[in-house]
This record gives sequence, C-alpha cells and structure tokens, in this order.
Amino acid sequence: MDLLVEAVLGIGLLVTVGISSPMTHESSLPSSSLPALNNKDYVEQGEVVDLGGIDVYTVGNGTKCIIWNYDIFGFDSGRSRQLCDIFADEGFTVIMPDYYRGTFQDPSKPGTAQLIKTQTDWAKLQIDWEEKIRPYAVESKGAKN
Repeated sequence: MDLLVEAVLGIGLLVTVGISSPMTHESSLPSSSLPALNNKDYVEQGEVVDLGGIDVYTVGNGTKCIIWNYDIFGFDSGRSRQLCDIFADEGFTVIMPDYYRGTFQDPSKPGTAQLIKTQTDWAKLQIDWEEKIRPYAVESKGAKN
C-alpha cells in the first residue's frame, strides 16, 4: 500500500525498514557512548529546494515518502542529509524541511529552550505542512496518500 508518511514535529513515529548500509551515531561529543561522526567522503545525493519561504532537502523517487525531521543541530549539520540519502537508496522519496529556517542553537548554550519553543509552534508548522510541504510531496514528487 502506498502511503505518505505524515511525520511532523510533535508526533512520534517509528518506521522499520531494511537498510543495506551501516548506520552509525553522529555524535562528536566526548560524552557519547557511540562513535564520532566520520563521513568526510560523503557527497549529498539530493538537492535543496525553496518552497516559498521554507527550504527542503529532497532526494529519491518513490511513491512512498518520508518527511524527515532533523535534530537540534539543524538542517545543515550532522548526518541528517546522509540518512535521507540512505532511505532514498531504499526506494523512498525523502523530504527534510528546514523548520528552523536556518537558525542554529548550540544546545550547550543558553537559549535552547526558547529556540525550540519558538521554532516548533504547531500553528506555524501546520501552515508549512498543509500549504507547502505536503502539496510538494504529492504534486511534485508523486507521493501517494
């Protein structure tokens, strides 16, 4: 069954799929129990598209679509795009919206709670979802409901 996965901030969703490539943790913090990120040879497979005020990283061509949400480190950091590419290699269309609009907040510095509060306001995100991201997924990328 073709399905558009409507995973948005505030809703937890666990999807289990067979991944052919190894996945490792992206932490470079010494306190992490997982290995440091070492993806210096990684080259992005997707592209950044402006949907009229919100950028999205998009990759893959499939009727099954994953809306990927990055962590506190933001749209341009860590392993988020690489993970999008891995799922795209498995046949999914993957779209990662930049809900933080390019804003980055070091989580070890003051202001993190305020950033999360202002950037994850559902009333604002719902407009992005309904008017930009979902229509792009369905109309431009061929995702099915």
